[in-house]
Amino acid sequence: MNSGHKLIFFMLAFWMLGPHTKLMAQCTNCQNTTSSHLKASSAIGLKTKATGYAAFASGSLVIVSGEGATGIGSQSNADGDRSFTLGSNLSGLAQQSFTIGNGFGIDMPDRLLNNFENSLMIGFNSIYPTLFISTSDSKFRTGTVGIGNVTEPQAKLHIRADQGEPANLFIEQSNFRNADLLLGNLNHGIRSTDDNGLIFRTEKNYVFNEGAVGINTFYPTYDLDVQGSIFSKQFTLFDHELYHDNIEGWVLRSDAEGHAFWTNPSQLGDDDWIINEDDIYRLKGNVGLGTSNPVAQLDLADIYTAGGMNLKIGNDAYLTDVDQGHILGIFSQTNPESGAVKLGNSGPVLFGVDTKVGIGTKEPSTTLELNKKLDWGGNVGLCIANDMTDKWFIGMDGNQKHSSDLLIGKLDNLSDSYASFMVIKQNGNVGIGTGETHSYKLAVDGAILTEEVTVKVSENWPDYVFHSDYELLSLDNLNCFINNNGHLPGIPSTEEVTADGIKLGEMDRLLLLKIEELTLYIIKQDARINEIRRKQTDAQY
Repeated sequence: MNSGHKLIFFMLAFWMLGPHTKLMAQCTNCQNTTSSHLKASSAIGLKTKATGYAAFASGSLVIVSGEGATGIGSQSNADGDRSFTLGSNLSGLAQQSFTIGNGFGIDMPDRLLNNFENSLMIGFNSIYPTLFISTSDSKFRTGTVGIGNVTEPQAKLHIRADQGEPANLFIEQSNFRNADLLLGNLNHGIRSTDDNGLIFRTEKNYVFNEGAVGINTFYPTYDLDVQGSIFSKQFTLFDHELYHDNIEGWVLRSDAEGHAFWTNPSQLGDDDWIINEDDIYRLKGNVGLGTSNPVAQLDLADIYTAGGMNLKIGNDAYLTDVDQGHILGIFSQTNPESGAVKLGNSGPVLFGVDTKVGIGTKEPSTTLELNKKLDWGGNVGLCIANDMTDKWFIGMDGNQKHSSDLLIGKLDNLSDSYASFMVIKQNGNVGIGTGETHSYKLAVDGAILTEEVTVKVSENWPDYVFHSDYELLSLDNLNCFINNNGHLPGIPSTEEVTADGIKLGEMDRLLLLKIEELTLYIIKQDARINEIRRKQTDAQY
């Protein structure tokens, strides 16, 4: 037995002795510890407290107030009588609770808390336990086990996955050949093998009390729904309405919905055709119209010219082979140049006219036209996606202020109005992040990042400032204007810019005008300074 095992053995023995052993308060190699000789408690380490009767605290910042309780580690408390904590950031509040591990933090809400009597809780770096063992209700019974923050197990072993974590139970064998999950006894269970997959074993019966069984389908619609083939060495079918009669030799047939039932052979006609009231059908073989060698259950031979009527459905719909690369034609007899197909009971209708396709319109005006009334909301357009999350929308939305605007943007952002879309108005104006372009060809609600902007100004570029006949405002008059108006002459005021914005071309022209005027002011000032210096020099001589 090594020193670590000896220490644990000593602590467990001390905890089991409880309050019945008379001990004096002791402190060994301790600093700022608290214990009571009247209560026979002991505290060891740094700032530990043992205030309960026969309590024992060891480590750092461990508080033990329960009678006969033990706390070993750091930043923990054992307040329940005969409770035991081993680790850090733990709290044992219930009587005879056993808590092992490391809580998430030193604050009380971040500690691993055991508030269940006669239980074992183990956890690390969390406020929830990874393992929990409950109390037993009698000396002849045992407790239950919970894994994954289960403090009230509903079965002998109760496993709960964390949020977003799959609830998996992995039984692994080294050098895997087989693994067993036994239920009840050694003869009932599930075996996983590396060659045969899953094997179900039982001494008696397999019983499914409720629901349906599906093979190769997640959504079985019958008690047994097999999406594939079935092989059986012996197969018995039973008709509960005829089980008293001798049905040997009877024929098993099915109706139009696939329901099979036994039929007296006397009801069969020649060549296996069966006539039953208004129905006529055949049990085997293929049926051909216009051919003596049908290759399908129903074979319609191409005996008409291209576009001929081969199969009529309803009042005015026909199917035909149009003899153009095995193309199936759908058209109307009253209007052979058009046809339509409806996709699903509530789906759209595709109309074909000449070389045009219309969805929502019988008269498409171009190769593909999408048409829908948006008076009551909804949208019409194209969705372009590369997966289930990245979907782009090009179309019109009836929930917007102007349902006639063409929108381009993420489909999920339709509820954000125009803020996330590029908008093309009927007059050709374009808005980015806004649907109000006013009289501008391009309106952007937001910042623009660009490396270069070229603005063409057709006339009135201010080089005329340098013409000899240009009247430059005097500095006195300029100063007076600035004092009265708070801005330079010809430059828009703050109120004007706030209300109307600025035009880049016009503003650049005005700024250049002021720069050129400033240049003239500097030239004139320089001339005056030079003249003053010349006069000063002449005065000295």
